[in-house]
Amino acid sequence: MHLSYVIIGISFLLKKCNIGNRKIKFFTIIFLIFFMFLVGQTPSVQRACYMSILSILSSICYQKNDVYRSLTISLILILIQNPYSIMNIGLILSYSATLRNFSIISKF
Repeated sequence: MHLSYVIIGISFLLKKCNIGNRKIKFFTIIFLIFFMFLVGQTPSVQRACYMSILSILSSICYQKNDVYRSLTISLILILIQNPYSIMNIGLILSYSATLRNFSIISKF
């Protein structure tokens, strides 16, 4: 949720500069990567950034975003970087909360 505020802020600032929509999305992706390194690459931040990047990339490619696919790809990317992060409680809680939220939403 907090990362969405960052994305909205960056998008708002870049729209004021009269940049094209695709360029705004690419700059947002670059900023998210920078933001991930800035805050220390904790697994929960990595999950949020990777899922946001995948969502932005799907909109650039005119594809529908699939939450479960984004969760899976983000988990694979995190585990490629550090396989021991599977034991991190932040990763476990972040993924379980995200899965719970989307499973509740999908029932409606």
